[in-house]
Amino acid sequence: MEYTEHFLLAAYAVAAGLHLLFCATGNNMGKTITKVLLMPILLCYYLFATWSIYPLAVAAILLGWSGDILLLWPKKQICFLGGLGCFLLGHICYSAVMGCWIGNLLAILPAVLISGLILAGVGYAAYRTLAGSVAGMRAAVIAYLVVILMMTWIAFLALLTDQDCSGKLLFAGGVCFVISDYILARETFLRQHRWGDFAVMSTYIAAQFFLVCGLTLI
Repeated sequence: MEYTEHFLLAAYAVAAGLHLLFCATGNNMGKTITKVLLMPILLCYYLFATWSIYPLAVAAILLGWSGDILLLWPKKQICFLGGLGCFLLGHICYSAVMGCWIGNLLAILPAVLISGLILAGVGYAAYRTLAGSVAGMRAAVIAYLVVILMMTWIAFLALLTDQDCSGKLLFAGGVCFVISDYILARETFLRQHRWGDFAVMSTYIAAQFFLVCGLTLI
């Protein structure tokens, strides 16, 4: 079993490395093939590495895969909104699993309130930078911001009340997801950069890896 886990981690690292190489060199065919492979490999790792398989965790990974596929055509609004919806539902699934492991919040109530306010401020600042360009998609962007920041907040609360390795990994995954999606939003609605795809995918690959690895420990 351990050999299989190591093999799958190595396969994910190879697929991720190749994908980022293709992002850097502009190889669209290579990017497509490796992007489609990432989440199935990570799902197999989760199934082999965890003692308790949570159906919502499996759903979150599969929704991430669906979002990856739909965002292969980001200029088609139906694909973009579909991908956004898949990731939004995936964040809700991740949040539901992580929320089960939050301890006594009353004991850390000041930290709960302060962290919530900080994340709300981050969300407001992110939205203000995009507000002038999202046009008719404002409701979708706001909903997505709320959900992904809520997922990150839940991961942080799990870290505060659990304080083991899983909490650290889950919070790291949430933060990487926020960074990745913010860069993607800027690339989509504001201005594209030559390094944009690489930045989006490097943080996304790290986000999914940290979240899945964290879920194998709870």
